[in-house]
Amino acid sequence: MEALAILFGIEAVLLAIAYRLSRGDWRRIALYLLAATAPLEVYRTVIGKVDISLFRLSLLIALAVLATAADPRATLRRFTRLPLVRAYSVFAGVVALALIVHPINPFLAERQLAQIIIGVVALGVVAELARTQSIARVAVAIVLGAILPILAAIWQGLAPEIGASEALPLLNKLPAAVGLEITRQALSSFGTIGARAKGTFGDPNHFGVYLGFVVCLSLALTFVAAQRRNRVEQISYGAMAAAASATLVATFSRSAWVGTVVAIALIVAGVTRAWHTKALRPPTKRLAVVAALVTLAISAGLAPRVIERVAPGSKINVVSDRSHASTVRFAWHQFVSHPVLGIGPGGLGIKLHLAPRTSGAHSTYLTVAGELGTVGLLALFLVIAITLGLLARAYRRLRGTPLVALALGLGAAYVGYLASNVTYDIFFDDFHWIMLGAVTVLAVDAASIRHPTEAESGRDGLAGFDPVTNGARSLAARLSHIARNAWPV
Repeated sequence: MEALAILFGIEAVLLAIAYRLSRGDWRRIALYLLAATAPLEVYRTVIGKVDISLFRLSLLIALAVLATAADPRATLRRFTRLPLVRAYSVFAGVVALALIVHPINPFLAERQLAQIIIGVVALGVVAELARTQSIARVAVAIVLGAILPILAAIWQGLAPEIGASEALPLLNKLPAAVGLEITRQALSSFGTIGARAKGTFGDPNHFGVYLGFVVCLSLALTFVAAQRRNRVEQISYGAMAAAASATLVATFSRSAWVGTVVAIALIVAGVTRAWHTKALRPPTKRLAVVAALVTLAISAGLAPRVIERVAPGSKINVVSDRSHASTVRFAWHQFVSHPVLGIGPGGLGIKLHLAPRTSGAHSTYLTVAGELGTVGLLALFLVIAITLGLLARAYRRLRGTPLVALALGLGAAYVGYLASNVTYDIFFDDFHWIMLGAVTVLAVDAASIRHPTEAESGRDGLAGFDPVTNGARSLAARLSHIARNAWPV
């Protein structure tokens, strides 16, 4: 009961903060709660056989908000029509089928099914909550949700220097489920590199990929603020991008670094094109220079360890690469031997003698191939193709408008996320479902936008979409108006 009391107490504090930020708008409150608790992965416990986390408590609150504020039948119809809900339902069906055919690890298979089902509900709930909000509101919620994980990582780094315990508050009061004991260790030591930042995550690699997502959305919101000439917002979101970037460096996660580099390259290419077409105004040069200098200054102390981490011949990388290569080869051999439905969900964990809740080849794609076979791979690629299709259509629709910054940020984040999954298993984290909910909201917002005529848009192509030029009070107000009138019932 003590563990439940702690989780409910933390949830109540977060609820009060969200209420304050949202001024009593319960849909927005629920949205903020989901975005804030998705990265708080270590704050969970197990009672009986039920895994209870802050994210799942927030999901229950969000469902209660929707149940009291909406027509349940209309909500259910909208939910079942979402392309990503249908695609992930197919993937869940493949997992269930593989479990029936190859029940090698029922515990992990049932857990994976539960994760997917809960995740599908979460992405649908985010989309429904944002129906009267906007994609900008979702992006703001996600960026604000990164504050606690970043502060936790800062504390974990500073505490040993001042003689304090780096353990996060109250974690020792939350009994961990079997296989999750590692999350109770505040720091993750990695040979000569030393401690790796992992914030409120159990694994630095998962934390790093999450931070890459936050960096992309923070940059996108900075560009949106530049269109409004709002210097305070530019500084705020620019500071979040710098803080997330510096913390990302401290995770020493090569998978996260690669994914983020890919994402940033896409953003740079897209934003440069938007500047040339005058669809976007660049942020102030002073802000860009300050943000870059702050990031470099914070990261400078980590430079020697970063060099060691990226050097292919360094001792620590040789050991790590050898371990990853062996699991990759093993998963490939299992796929070749069982090409249709693989060896069954969770099978790699059994055959590789991994920890109770671990089963992977250090590559999402090879893990799915080895455990779910060709059928599972096709289902996974279906999910990815639909997500990329929604992002591509949104980008095409928003190209030439200031709102393209949000499409660029979210699209680049997802592509970087896919790149990170090549060398690590990070496909079913809670924050992933928030990302997919944001993709769904972006697609709906983009489909509702009417491109301005030449007379409306003015000489620079901004007036038709710039809320300041049109007399609107804020970008969020305009996007909220779009979302309220866009969603089909």
